[in-house]
Amino acid sequence: MKILQEKLKNDPLANGSAAEILVDDTDIKIITGDWKKETTRGYEPTLLLNNSKQPSGVRFEPEIKKKGRYQVYFYYPRIQNEADALYIKVYNGRKQTSEIIQSRDIK
Repeated sequence: MKILQEKLKNDPLANGSAAEILVDDTDIKIITGDWKKETTRGYEPTLLLNNSKQPSGVRFEPEIKKKGRYQVYFYYPRIQNEADALYIKVYNGRKQTSEIIQSRDIK
């Protein structure tokens, strides 16, 4: 049983391909601004809300065990007084890519 658990830990899809990397508000590396944890209105048990008008940010640094190409997705719950835009930066180890996503464009 221990051998099987170790194999699934290193190869969770059991086919040698890279598994999805899931990151949520419990995986924050750096946080700036006045954020608070909310226990309703989210996809999972908690989400972070920032009610200030000051620039704020959250930085995630997931452990990537296998080199490769990954697509980035995020879940954005629709709430009252949401930000007009999200500023998202993705760093792949060599290059940083930045995107501004307007809240009105999120479906």
